[in-house]
Amino acid sequence: MSCLTKDEIFQPKDETTGGQTFQFRAFSRANWNSYEPNDKPSTATQLNMNTSISANIDTPAADQDYYFFPLKVGQTAAEIKLNFTANVGVTFWLVQKLANGYLWSTPQNIATTDTGKTFTFTGLPGNTAGTTTPYGIMVRVWGANAAAGIEWYSLRAGVGDGYIASMNQINNENISRWYPVRGQLQAANYLTLSATIKDSQNRAIPGETVTFIVRQPGITQTQTAQTDVFGMATTTFNFGSCLSPLAPVTYAAPGLPTDHWQGTAEQGEWMISAASAQPVAPNVGANTSDTIEWWRICQETYLGRW
Repeated sequence: MSCLTKDEIFQPKDETTGGQTFQFRAFSRANWNSYEPNDKPSTATQLNMNTSISANIDTPAADQDYYFFPLKVGQTAAEIKLNFTANVGVTFWLVQKLANGYLWSTPQNIATTDTGKTFTFTGLPGNTAGTTTPYGIMVRVWGANAAAGIEWYSLRAGVGDGYIASMNQINNENISRWYPVRGQLQAANYLTLSATIKDSQNRAIPGETVTFIVRQPGITQTQTAQTDVFGMATTTFNFGSCLSPLAPVTYAAPGLPTDHWQGTAEQGEWMISAASAQPVAPNVGANTSDTIEWWRICQETYLGRW
């Protein structure tokens, strides 16, 4: 059986209904784009804020893709991040969707050197509940080089007024011989961290990339995780050997007689960052949290019971 090539039309005859013919068209999977057709504003793909997509320009210098991201109710800031090649052009607009089209603002063209950057819109009008003429961000992506091949790109539009709603640290190793420091989490082999990101209307922000940073003396580890539909991102750090433990300390549980231990530990800290999030709502500026301290138990030796 031979394979159909791109755009090849197959016209079989239906023998059961008197010789009627029908058509279907087969396309190369590499050119497939689930957001088509969106080659003009009237057929723009409408997506919710905090949505990430991957697509492609399949016909250089001819294909163009339009995306419309309506603002959420009360949303006055937005952030857009794109990754694209030098053969792709990008333009943004603030628009208002009307019954017969869009009301357009001044376009903002993006340089090819700006791939991977985050663009922030502030002072947006915000939508009211139940509006039929919503404001939003229109994005146009097109092939800018007729000699290029299929060009891939990724795009994400989200709220720009988010905040870090909560940060939590968990360790389930059931440590019973506590190092003699109180008020901070203690861990030995791993640390599970989570953070919740919400917008200024207290709504969860899904699809946000959260960067977790854990520091111990001489070691810095970084991991990223995506927020789920509840706005929560979670990741686990596993630890190797301690590099700079403090001098050994002897400690024991309350009571007599009791088991005594000698152990070493080192203090660590962790923090997070998220593009749309601020440390405390509704602050604007830094997108990195304050640090949270914890203790790493490095080694323990049982001394006996007395």
